[in-house]
Amino acid sequence: MDTNLLWKFAAGIGFFLYGLLLMDQALTKLSGRTFKKFLSKNTNTTLKAIAGGMLSTALLQSSSVIALITLGFVEAGMIPFKNALGVIMGSNLGSTMTSWIIATVGFKMNIEDLALPGLAISTICMFLFKPRKNLFNIFRAVFAIALIFYGLGFMKDASSSLVKQVDISAYRDQPLFVFVMIGLIITSIVQTSSATMAIALTALYSNVISFPAAASVIIGSEVGTSLKTLVAGLSGSGEKKRAAFGNFFFNLVTVILAFVFLQFIIRFITDIVGINDPLIGLAFFQSLINLLAIIAFLPFIDFYAKWLQKQFRKDDEQASYVTTSFQKLNEPDADMLKDEVLNLMEKNLEFHDTVMDINTPENESFIENVKAFARKSGFTNQMYNRLKVSSGELLDYHVRVRAEHIGLKEITKMELSMEALRQIMHSAKSIKDIHHNITEMRETAKDILHDHYHRIQQDWLVFRKDFVLAKYDRNFLDILMHKAHTDMNAHNEMIRDGLRNEQLLELEASTLFNIEREILSSKKAMIRAAEALNTDQ
Repeated sequence: MDTNLLWKFAAGIGFFLYGLLLMDQALTKLSGRTFKKFLSKNTNTTLKAIAGGMLSTALLQSSSVIALITLGFVEAGMIPFKNALGVIMGSNLGSTMTSWIIATVGFKMNIEDLALPGLAISTICMFLFKPRKNLFNIFRAVFAIALIFYGLGFMKDASSSLVKQVDISAYRDQPLFVFVMIGLIITSIVQTSSATMAIALTALYSNVISFPAAASVIIGSEVGTSLKTLVAGLSGSGEKKRAAFGNFFFNLVTVILAFVFLQFIIRFITDIVGINDPLIGLAFFQSLINLLAIIAFLPFIDFYAKWLQKQFRKDDEQASYVTTSFQKLNEPDADMLKDEVLNLMEKNLEFHDTVMDINTPENESFIENVKAFARKSGFTNQMYNRLKVSSGELLDYHVRVRAEHIGLKEITKMELSMEALRQIMHSAKSIKDIHHNITEMRETAKDILHDHYHRIQQDWLVFRKDFVLAKYDRNFLDILMHKAHTDMNAHNEMIRDGLRNEQLLELEASTLFNIEREILSSKKAMIRAAEALNTDQ
């Protein structure tokens, strides 16, 4: 077997996947706000949600992007999860547009001859129009499409040559369930059913597998592509979990029924519809099973929604730091409100620890650097969002119970707790705004910036220790406030020295001054929060 052909086929898959990624990014930049507004305005009924999901995905060509946007809307309460199910179901059907393009264009002409001019023109124009973001993203989308077809051409040519060198009879005789698992595994790895469809079409075009086997691969890909949405929905509110699991179960039932009735569906395509071209037939098969699933599922969507409602109750939600007992509280209770605000203060301290990488080992061995490089992104944003959700729940409680007849003392205690809450969230916002700056300092190769990063860590550890000791003593809090200003002035003088000695560039110094200012703002807000909570004692 010619290994160069295997590498050419693998390179084709790589070009195809990278092209899909670039197209997602380019079209999202061009139309992100447009699609979000479209989805938010056209999902107030189940039928409109299905149509909106289908049209958005057909244009954006990424069911994953639509699904993730939809989960974000569900998390924010902008879309009921029943309608979110409709959007995701519609996106499954809309994503089959890629399959039709590949089947009708990709294998009917010499696509490499079409792709090369697109690659040449788009790359030159991307270089020329980089400052003009809209034009840049338009040509980036053209580049992505050309790269997709170029990769498809590699796959088609390599597979045609490989077939002549390999005895494929053993592979063709495998049970159809094996091909379902192949489709599931491939899509779970590459996280796009479009790539799996391209591979299946290539194998079918080269006569490596039969039409039923290719259809089985597509059946497996329908479940594989929903895993990304499922994973995205695991951490979030109950509504978000319901939408994610609802989509997964829907796809699972769809593929089970499609596999059970596979032979009947294939005969319908070939004998009744009369499609003799296997490539067109495979694209038709993918669209058909998604359309039939929506039609069959639509009458039961209310029942399905109620069933999901029972599986993920609000008590199971992990999007808030507010305790379950407080969430059930309906009468005024100033002491419980204060306890929740104190709890949120502790969570804000943990948030600061995370932003500043306090748990990062001081001994930066090679292994620790590798772990830091490969760390999971998004955790800091998740913590900040939980703080915001928790703050919103406490604010909602305060607004609800304040209208009731309660004593002046209770009102005053609750108002002070809410003032502390506002200061805590101001502190969190200040430190979140410099998270990217701290990350850049941690990863910089410039020693003086990295030394500032470690100094910021040590400074926070000292403040945190002093704050925990001082938060119940007004005199100590006054001393801590004075120390926070003194520390910032000393740190700013160090930055000026670095600038005078030409160890720091002007932009670097400006960034460090801003970091110091935000850290001081965060410290002052935390101290004021502690002062407000101490006033009622």
